[in-house]
Amino acid sequence: MAGAAGFSNEGGGGDSYMAEVLRRKQFAEAHRRRANYARPERPFYEASADDRMKDRVIIIIGGVALFLGVAPGLFMLPSSLENSHRSAVANLRQARLEAQELGEERMIEVRKRARDIRRKQGSNDDDLAASD
Repeated sequence: MAGAAGFSNEGGGGDSYMAEVLRRKQFAEAHRRRANYARPERPFYEASADDRMKDRVIIIIGGVALFLGVAPGLFMLPSSLENSHRSAVANLRQARLEAQELGEERMIEVRKRARDIRRKQGSNDDDLAASD
């Protein structure tokens, strides 16, 4: 007698093979049922044209609002950086000028002190020469 898929029961091994195939099929079917139990099939939802239009309008308005919120910062950033750069250049120029003036004033004071020290040393040398 021929079994399923052309296997015969003759020789004694066919029944055990068919039993194993049937067992595996039953196991796979039970596994599929358990998987479907974990994720039950949801009813298909078809949005109406009105709902789709509302969704699109909300997305477009959100995108425009995002653009209007971000765009001014993007367009104003280069000009604000340029203004701050110019301000920094002007401040640096002013600081250099003040440092140069301060340096000149200090140099004048050092020269005055040097002259005073030389005068004192010259007068001390004259006093020492006169006392000899």
